Formats: sequence, structure tokens, C-alpha cells
Amino acid sequence: MKSHYFALLFSLAVCSAVGHAQTIEPSITIGTHTLTLGMPEQVVLNRLGSEFALHSYGRSSKGTAWAITDPTKQPGSGFDVVGSLFFDSSHRLETVMRDWAIEDTSSSSFFSALDSASKNLERNGLTSCRISTSDKDSSVAGGGSIHVRGVYFDCGLLQVSIEQMLSKSAGVASGVVVTERLLRK
Repeated sequence: MKSHYFALLFSLAVCSAVGHAQTIEPSITIGTHTLTLGMPEQVVLNRLGSEFALHSYGRSSKGTAWAITDPTKQPGSGFDVVGSLFFDSSHRLETVMRDWAIEDTSSSSFFSALDSASKNLERNGLTSCRISTSDKDSSVAGGGSIHVRGVYFDCGLLQVSIEQMLSKSAGVASGVVVTERLLRK
């Protein structure tokens, strides 16, 4: 009996150790490229640059910021922005955001975006999340306003947001966007 008990304890210890050795590092995939926090800036830019257009939009002592766009889409269409990258002052990936384009009249594109973001949470083992909502109005420079309603899933390093923007301002489009964020907290 003692030998069976010892074998059971040994098996549990081995399985437990294997489970801990396979800890998942949270990631976001953009195109065919899987990104994790701490990756070197030049590596990330080289990989994504082979598939997307990259636009620097900020440099400071705190780091750099980049927009990722799809070169096959019409600029400014709302479907051209794929995401954003933020690197710290040591040129390491600190935050990556993946935007999923939603066609105004397509419930199918909305479900596809939400499904993709949710599957990434599952793939990363992040299924216990805190849910919050918001509903706010903001003034827009030049006149008008924008009303934003959001649902937010905070799953630790990975977050998913679903936001609906209703614009009452010329030059600001209305729409829905699903965004995945991987960020160092």
C-alpha cells in the first residue's frame, strides 16, 4: 500500500513540476508575428515591417511609439490601422495593441473580432477576468462631441476592449472597435 501511495505522490509531483515548467508567456499575434513583452524594438520592427507599414508617432526619454497599418487598405478608412507598439527607454516592447476592424453593417465581422480576441485570452490561459463598462461623452476640438460606450475585460497583462463610438462631429467617424492590449503593469 505504501508503494502505491508513494507512486501516486511521485506522479503528482512530476505532473505538477511539468505544469509549472510550461508557464505561458502572454502574447498577441499581429499577422503572422507573435509578440511578447520585452522583445527588442529592432526585432519587432523588422518582423512587422515585412508585412505591414510602420509609422513612428512619438519619441521621448520614456521610449517610442509606432502605429501599424495595413498597406493594402485605403489610408484613413478606419480599416487601415492594425495596432500600436510602445517601447520603453531601453528599446524593449512595453505595450502592444491589436485593433480588429469592424464593418459598420456586419455582425459577422464583429463576432469574428470578438472571437479572435477571446481565443487569444484562452490560448494565454487568461480566463478569469474582471469586467467593467463605461459610458461617456467627450468634446472634440473644432466643435461637436463623441459618445463612447465600452465593455472592458481585464485579464492581467492582456486586456480586451469593445468600444462603440457615436460621433456628432464632422471629421470624426462613428464605429465599433475591438482592441487587444498586452501591457506591462
